[in-house]
This record gives sequence, C-alpha cells and structure tokens, in this order.
Amino acid sequence: PLFHELFKPTKELQQQIYFHLEKLGGKRNYISCTFRFRQLLGDFKEGGDTLPLAQRKPYIERCINTVKALHKQYPEKKILVTADSSTFLTELGSSTLPYVYIMPGKVVHIGFTYDASHATYLKSFLDMYMLSLADTVYLVRDKLMYHSGFPYRSALLGGAKYQEQELL
Repeated sequence: PLFHELFKPTKELQQQIYFHLEKLGGKRNYISCTFRFRQLLGDFKEGGDTLPLAQRKPYIERCINTVKALHKQYPEKKILVTADSSTFLTELGSSTLPYVYIMPGKVVHIGFTYDASHATYLKSFLDMYMLSLADTVYLVRDKLMYHSGFPYRSALLGGAKYQEQELL
C-alpha cells in the first residue's frame, strides 16, 4: 500500500523494531494478541464501564487463559501481547509464561493523552509495526471490551492475517 511509500520509521523506531523482532524470532515467526480494556480494570478514565474490584482478578484470569488457549493453537510461536491496561500486562508478565512477550513502555490512550513523553508516543508506533509483522494478529474481545480497529489496521499494513478471538 501507499503507506509504506509515504511513511518510513525513524532510525530510533527502526532500531526498536529490529530489537523486538529479534526477541520474537523474526518477521511472521510470532502471533500477536491485543486486548482493549479502556477503563475496565481501572487504569484510565476514558468512558465505558469499570469492573468492581472483586471482579477484576477473575476477569484477568480469563484473559490469561485466552492467551494460553492461543498458545495451544500455535505451540511453536511466541505471542506478542499488547493491551491498554498496565494492570493486565503486569499480571500477565508475572504469570511466567515463557512464550509471552510484552514490550516495555508506558501504556496510554493516545486520544486522551496530550502531554506524554516522546517515548510514550513512540510506543504506539512500535506496537503498530510489531503487530503488522506478526503472522496472525488477534483482537481478543467480549461484550465489555472495546472493539478496536488498531490491530486490524496494523495487520492490513503488514499483510498479516487478522482474526478476532472471543474471551474464554
């Protein structure tokens, strides 16, 4: 598409893409899994529902079980997990699943962020490129999560397969 003719990653962004691709085994050698919680887990004030504290841990466990189920479909591949909840990413990171890869960086909602650091904005572009280089891009969702178009558009940019996965 014209996107690649009109836009080129900066040297800084390209170095980060290469770094994370190496960790993931290279282009198309991993799948990605995106969760768009909005404020479900209490990370943001953006609109939508917020789960009561007692329901958050079981909900996160369902999300982690969905990642585990995807791994059963692709046992030879790492899974790049992106999300808009640092609460979820922290829980997933502490679950010690060796096939899960989480890129470091601050999680923000770009549409609601006006004064973040350069690195914070750069992470959104990095996420987009890394999703685009996956073999298959999954958007995990249920009736509570936001139906984000970000993973779909990222998959289109890189020619990756795209699927939606219901939360288990």
